[in-house]
Amino acid sequence: MAIYRLRSSNNTLEKVERTTFKSEKIREREDLQALLRQQIETIAPDCLVISEEFSEWQNSKRRIDLLAVDKNGNLVVIELKRDETGAHSELQAIRYAAMVSATTFGEAVDALRNYMEKDSHKNISGEHADDKLRMFLGAEFSEDDFGQNVRIVLVSSDFSKEVTTSVMWLNQSNIDIVCIRMIPYKHEKELFIDIQQIIPLPEIEDYQVRLRNKSNEQRKIRERNPQFEEIVSKFGQLNTGLGIFRPSQPRYRQIRAEDWPSTVHYEFLHYHSGSIGLEFHIEAAKFVHLADIIKKYEGQSIDGHLIKWATKGKGCIQILVSLNMDAAEVAGIMEKFIKLTKDDVELALNR
Repeated sequence: MAIYRLRSSNNTLEKVERTTFKSEKIREREDLQALLRQQIETIAPDCLVISEEFSEWQNSKRRIDLLAVDKNGNLVVIELKRDETGAHSELQAIRYAAMVSATTFGEAVDALRNYMEKDSHKNISGEHADDKLRMFLGAEFSEDDFGQNVRIVLVSSDFSKEVTTSVMWLNQSNIDIVCIRMIPYKHEKELFIDIQQIIPLPEIEDYQVRLRNKSNEQRKIRERNPQFEEIVSKFGQLNTGLGIFRPSQPRYRQIRAEDWPSTVHYEFLHYHSGSIGLEFHIEAAKFVHLADIIKKYEGQSIDGHLIKWATKGKGCIQILVSLNMDAAEVAGIMEKFIKLTKDDVELALNR
């Protein structure tokens, strides 16, 4: 479809001629990419850019044009093509998505810090980058939610039939990938850019998201472990004065008082190795003073199970037990763990 200018003087439509980025001497990286990273909402609403030309992996020189995070803590791989076909962009982006899929929250903070330093030409602390990312993700964010999915955004002035066919098939296969078309137009000396999402069509995207969410919920139900659920259930019957949060997550449950920040909590965590972590987490820089307080419990034991220090977030102590242990016994160990440490935690939070 063309773009027309309405001339009110004679009530006519005047066609605005289409041009190309190449003929207008607009470069892919230096111009288009620079513009989009400063106004990422034009192609990826509710996203925060954490890296440009991301290449933090071993044995590869490949670079992601823009790497972002959305409000749900998903990574967003953004690939730009100045040409008229978007040739092979979907294959390239899938490769990148796979390569960043194991990125942790801490690694994302490091990437954001590096990006902020390059952008501002100033030294940026890890705490500053950590706070910026947490503020973007919101108060209810938990590190355990980070990077559950990788989204892909392809941007080009047009896409070949091979690319669009591939993207539609990938969408049907539950891969979150969109095509954004950017077409330049020129009228006299003024340049316009028409930015449109063409796949999936915005009119049906909400329906596709609901289908994807339904599929994910069904997957979570299949992933739930009956023994883990029984441990959580047995713990829920105990009187600890704390509540259980994040019931929709199959692998973990947060335990905290309602007036605690979500970034400070106890947690049941089901590891893929088959063990269960009974843990206390500090996930925000503003509560880092808690780390020195809880670290004193390292080396103590509860019913013969050692309390260990773990390098997670801003601080974590944990007890690892077997998933095959009696559920009531595991719940009882967590109860004793909380009784041992809770007074110090609440005292520090109320400072």
